[in-house]
Amino acid sequence: MKNELSRIPYRTRTDADRPGFSHVFIRVPPCSSVSNCLCLTILFLLIGNVFGMPDGPSEAGNPQAAIPNPQSKEEIRFSADVTEGARIGEHLVKTYKGNVIVAHGGTILHADEATYVQSEKKVLLRGHVSAVDSSSGRSLYADEATYFQVDEKVALWGHVSVEDSLGRITSNRMTYLVPSKELAAQEHVVATYGKQTLKAEQLRTRREGKTIVAEGRVELVDKENRLILTGGRIEYDERAKFGIATGSPKVIRRDASGEGSITITADTMAVHTEENKTVAVGNVHLVKDRLEAFCDSAAYFQQEGKALLRIGPRAVQRTGDPEKNDVLRKNELIGDTIELTLKDDVPVEVAVFGEARATTTTLDASGAETPDKSFLKGRSITMKLKAEKLEEMVVSGNAISHYRTSQGEKKQPAENDATGDRIVLFFDGGSITRVRIEGGVLGTYYFASE
Repeated sequence: MKNELSRIPYRTRTDADRPGFSHVFIRVPPCSSVSNCLCLTILFLLIGNVFGMPDGPSEAGNPQAAIPNPQSKEEIRFSADVTEGARIGEHLVKTYKGNVIVAHGGTILHADEATYVQSEKKVLLRGHVSAVDSSSGRSLYADEATYFQVDEKVALWGHVSVEDSLGRITSNRMTYLVPSKELAAQEHVVATYGKQTLKAEQLRTRREGKTIVAEGRVELVDKENRLILTGGRIEYDERAKFGIATGSPKVIRRDASGEGSITITADTMAVHTEENKTVAVGNVHLVKDRLEAFCDSAAYFQQEGKALLRIGPRAVQRTGDPEKNDVLRKNELIGDTIELTLKDDVPVEVAVFGEARATTTTLDASGAETPDKSFLKGRSITMKLKAEKLEEMVVSGNAISHYRTSQGEKKQPAENDATGDRIVLFFDGGSITRVRIEGGVLGTYYFASE
């Protein structure tokens, strides 16, 4: 059968282009929200930011509800090498074989075979199916597809893939709505954008493709930034410039060597793109080597390179190697707010504000706490670090120092107390080398040998 459709270039792929399976191909508008979602998610991975956003019903779960249901007045046109028509009961069925082209509005589909059920206004396509939505530019592939004329919807299954200028999405099943440019992919979804890969059980777009939602065992891998995010759900809204991860999100960031890593967990993680801010809320837990930090709210400001831990912040670090007979200690830092200044993801300064307290407790060989406990407290405590080692500590505002250590064979305790407006401690290799107390000094301070 020859008609005006024969002049439309038939786009197909060789077996080399389709390794292992057939494809269905449809072009839809570039989904920048997917790419942005992946890039933005990476920002909160640097420190683990979370904030809550209530989940609600979404029209994307029911694609037909997302668009009006007009009766299309446009003619659906066909071209093929061979065509047959038959009436089955009350249904008029037309079959097309060989170089099939189906055109409806701006949508053009190709396949080896097609069946048109006129009464139901739907087309069944099989074999090397491909299609182009000329109003958008996105492309899809699958083993089989059904095109619904009234809704202008394409349902695809079997090795489905969708491609645009930004990347590629594959799944076992997918639905695409031409009027709203929305899609829903299910079962083993993999989205690849450059060096970023997102895996999930479901992925859908909403609001004309401006919002993307990935659900079900979500895993985001960014090789360039050495980041891995896992969780139950990721959503990004391009219009609001806002992304959120829920469902026990977990972030792992490895260092350049690929060995050391920072792990962050929270109830919710999110990013505000225009503010260059990421937030974590609810049971925030950060782990790096033997350093752990806990709080209920954390925020990271990318431009400033600062992280704020709020609502019960607490940082704990254990030092000493029992195999080397080192003195084992637990260092703990608490206050109303803990502020970290980072350079290349490495802390260079730590400041504690509001009822600031730094405590050091000596541990026995089993790791249990001993009575030897020393502390510094004041309105604020600031620590400067170099190569992740403490260089200087400043306690300001009603500064108090209490030092206790056990000495001699009988482990007799020695205690020292001092107060002042300001206490400054200087370190070398992690050990105190000098102490200065300023303003209204009371008490005594001396170095006790251990």
